[in-house]
Amino acid sequence: MKNLIILACCLLLMNCKKASSEDFMVEYQKEICDKYSLFAKNKDLEGHLRLYTDDAMVNNSSIDPIR
Repeated sequence: MKNLIILACCLLLMNCKKASSEDFMVEYQKEICDKYSLFAKNKDLEGHLRLYTDDAMVNNSSIDPIR
């Protein structure tokens, strides 16, 4: 029984994956996109503007950047 527990622990440790900063950024970007879509769907301008910082710059291919 002791060997079975040790084996199970070893298997669990081998399956653990270290979370990278890239994984975090993917989740963060997904969360921001979800909020952006929700605010756009609900026409919530205040919520939409809260996603930006005071010094944000919005780039658009058809017009000059907006500060």
